[in-house]
Amino acid sequence: MNFDLTDDQAMMKETLDRLLSERANFETRLKLTQSGEGWDRKLWTQFAELGVLSLPFTEEHGGLGGGGVETMVVCEALGRALTLSPFTPGVVMVAAALRSIDALRASELAEAIGSGAHIIAFAHEEAHTSDAAFGVETRAERTSEGWSLTGTKLAAPFADSADALIVTARISGKGAHDDVGVFLINAEAAGLSRRKLMAFDGAPGADIVLDNVRVDETAALHADGGGAELLERLLQAAIAANAAEAVGVMQMLIDATAEHLHTRKQFGVTLGSFQALQHKAAEMLVAIEQARSTAMYAAMMVDEPDALVRRKAFAAIKAETGRTGRFVGQTAVQLHGGLGVSEEHFVGWGLKRLTMLDLAYGDAESAVAELAALGGLVET
Repeated sequence: MNFDLTDDQAMMKETLDRLLSERANFETRLKLTQSGEGWDRKLWTQFAELGVLSLPFTEEHGGLGGGGVETMVVCEALGRALTLSPFTPGVVMVAAALRSIDALRASELAEAIGSGAHIIAFAHEEAHTSDAAFGVETRAERTSEGWSLTGTKLAAPFADSADALIVTARISGKGAHDDVGVFLINAEAAGLSRRKLMAFDGAPGADIVLDNVRVDETAALHADGGGAELLERLLQAAIAANAAEAVGVMQMLIDATAEHLHTRKQFGVTLGSFQALQHKAAEMLVAIEQARSTAMYAAMMVDEPDALVRRKAFAAIKAETGRTGRFVGQTAVQLHGGLGVSEEHFVGWGLKRLTMLDLAYGDAESAVAELAALGGLVET
């Protein structure tokens, strides 16, 4: 199988790398984090001008019709530059959601997002109990005009500045069985309030409180009974994007560590001359090659039609990305010594970002447990 990028994909990668090297250096990121803004809206506008924000949307909806590989290229570039942006929740996940709604409405949303004028966040995480259906306790009740949503969502990335939110909620079903709903609601809707916060990797977000928020029927992004399948698709699209971003962060950390070992001296010789540290660096290279292969696998599996095969694949992808990311991040910090744990050096922030990517929508340990429950990735 040919894993080389096409000419168009390679050109997009080169353009993004050049733009991010000019506009998204670590000093800029640190200033954005310290200011509380967290991400660069001017850079977001440049993404729109390059067509990056239209990339995952289908041509039918006015997008560029990019697939999993194109998304992988963008997310890896963002990770390599350690750039925070709402690309995954506001573009990748939305593109996956719009495939299930009316074409005209999908086209209008795709145009607004592609122009950079409309920011959408994904609000799913909750402080749920063990019996929460689909990990969701927020409730959606039928009304004469549509739906009423009540509940609390925690730490939704980029939700503090979003124009709209994709929100998950439980729908009361027949008997003891509930369904899950996926709704697109205006962030300024009556009854919705936001409490701004910042994750420890510097990413902005917000807790969302929904108090009898009323929306019409068109707010539902799924047909009756299709919410669980849509939610699974959204999470898998996010996991694939996060896997690619993690590879970019790991590559940045490995490059920085190699330079550090070749230039930093101890006892009159460079750190890279010590065999034990050479072995550590070699292990980092092995780990990132595993992570890169995993990200490629994720890009190919996003559109896999078999739900069970796809579910097993993404459990394995989540587990492997979290495992390799933790190893590369921790080793980079270790080999940088005191520099690696300082707020003024980017290596520590790389580990923080890899940790948050691991924790998004589950973690490596929960993914291993899920894969085991499904019978493993390969049938025996």
